[in-house]
Amino acid sequence: MSVAVALDILVAGLLVATIAYAVVLNRRLGQLRGGSAKMEQLINDFYQATTRAESGVTALKEVAERSDSEITEQLGALTKIRDELDFLVARADTQIVRLEDLVRKGRGPAAKVSPGAASGLAPDAGLDAELFGDPESNPAAIQELQ
Repeated sequence: MSVAVALDILVAGLLVATIAYAVVLNRRLGQLRGGSAKMEQLINDFYQATTRAESGVTALKEVAERSDSEITEQLGALTKIRDELDFLVARADTQIVRLEDLVRKGRGPAAKVSPGAASGLAPDAGLDAELFGDPESNPAAIQELQ
């Protein structure tokens, strides 16, 4: 066997190995191309999901800002109502003290003849007349008292 034939056989063997390697490489490149299509679809889906999430976050921020302003307005209104109630409670406390003083004066030992006794009304009618006006001129008030 001559050297030329041996070299031809060696080159032919290397060519067969190269062709086999090219076939394997072609299959892997085909898989990579298929994977890149899937990857492209995955990236597109991810982009759409990200866009929807961003718009959702923007909408959520707008709703939160509107809710915050509404809550602030309601809090202001409730603060005014609370202040008015505090004022009314303070006035009611003052009126309670005044009524207690009037009741004590009306029922105390110094009041021997009550104004109601002179008019033929109940003993507390004089006090009622002082607080609520003359009951004889207001029949509804007399019925309410009875």
